[in-house]
Amino acid sequence: MIKYADLDAVCDKYNNVHLTYNELRLEIENFASGLQQLGVQKGDFVCLITENQGRWFICQQAIMKCGAIATLRGSNAPIDELSYIMDHSEAKGVILRDKDGVYYCSVSYSYMYAIDGTYDSKYMNDYMRRKEDE
Repeated sequence: MIKYADLDAVCDKYNNVHLTYNELRLEIENFASGLQQLGVQKGDFVCLITENQGRWFICQQAIMKCGAIATLRGSNAPIDELSYIMDHSEAKGVILRDKDGVYYCSVSYSYMYAIDGTYDSKYMNDYMRRKEDE
């Protein structure tokens, strides 16, 4: 890894994501640490709802680094399909990307954090609202 640390690992020109192997490693480790602090553990399922792009890879690898399993679907899927996946995947949490490219993460379904750590419930879908009422 040290030999290739400064070489490009992720180049996503459409979403302005350019990371070297060292930067990628740090992003994955930091995100995995954050997921673990939120309670994600080995064997947990986490829904990852986003299109295939540079940051998706970081989220997916961080989920696996925690020993958890990612249940994947594109964010352009109909809400009924997303609700079905979440209802039947036994997911402990969800990571999703909104139409503006902002990533959100929730483990309890009662709150949602933007990946930068700010609180925002504006983008919670109907499924998450139902979970709060249970």
